[in-house]
Amino acid sequence: AELQRAQAQLHARLIFDADSITNIAHQIGFFETIGAAHVFNGLSSRIAAVTLDDVAAVAASMLTDTNRTTGWFVPLPVTPDLPARAS
Repeated sequence: AELQRAQAQLHARLIFDADSITNIAHQIGFFETIGAAHVFNGLSSRIAAVTLDDVAAVAASMLTDTNRTTGWFVPLPVTPDLPARAS
């Protein structure tokens, strides 16, 4: 269900991104800059062809320990020079 929802969202975005000549030109220009203008016309079918196995394979290859960055937020202490801010 989540894959179908993501595919539907991407398909809707493609529709909205093609709602005017200017937006279509922008999309073609974007794809041309990344060397893949030919991909633009087939995006809907390519998105629809993605399977859960495809997603799992990409996740397994990309989401590895060596491709991870972990950070810690260490807040500064509240001092008279640096008052706490209300949210």
